[in-house]
Amino acid sequence: MKKKILLILVTVLVVGGIVGIGVSSHIDKVRRERKINDETRVSIANWLVQNYTFTEKVKSLEFTEFTKTTIFGGGGYSSYVRINKDNKRVFQVSVNKMGQVPSKEGVSVMYDSKDLDINKDDKVDKSKSLKNIEIGVWKDK
Repeated sequence: MKKKILLILVTVLVVGGIVGIGVSSHIDKVRRERKINDETRVSIANWLVQNYTFTEKVKSLEFTEFTKTTIFGGGGYSSYVRINKDNKRVFQVSVNKMGQVPSKEGVSVMYDSKDLDINKDDKVDKSKSLKNIEIGVWKDK
């Protein structure tokens, strides 16, 4: 009888340990992905501010969650960006790899740029920064 109890106890501890390790590694993976997503959002926001002129002062840039595009779409990741919480001022950004600043072709405008009131600059202006611009996640899209 004691051997059965001991065997059950050992089995429960082993299974519990395996489950605990699995849950812990999943939580670590989610944290890593969230950090990469945050870094990518900031990187893209900085790139946008330095490469585009906005007619209206930018107070916030909100990104939808990044989604993996299909092989036909280039195999990268894309997100919609909303300017100043205005649903009429939305465009899409794409990156080949998460965590990297997009290339010149990395931003595709979803609407006519006249509707967005943004213009692509001829030169990168590194003096522009994200100071006073809120970067966030657009959750209600």
